[in-house]
Amino acid sequence: MTDGIGAKSVNRRNDGMKHSWAAFVKVGLFILIPTIIGIFAGMGLDTEDTTFWTILLTVVGFLTGCFLAWYSIRVEMRHQGEL
Repeated sequence: MTDGIGAKSVNRRNDGMKHSWAAFVKVGLFILIPTIIGIFAGMGLDTEDTTFWTILLTVVGFLTGCFLAWYSIRVEMRHQGEL
């Protein structure tokens, strides 16, 4: 190549971008799925007069998802030797 950038360098950059998108989607799903489960479980437990369970289980689902995302990143970094 005449511009000074080798093909290996370009491939490594593309692989890094794919990995970062995959990590972004993985963390998003780890947070989204428990939150949605909490919303629907709370809606099932609530009566027409209250929203206590929906709010409580939404927060619990969100916090559970955050913990799962943090733990997943921690395990992955430890596996790669970065932690």
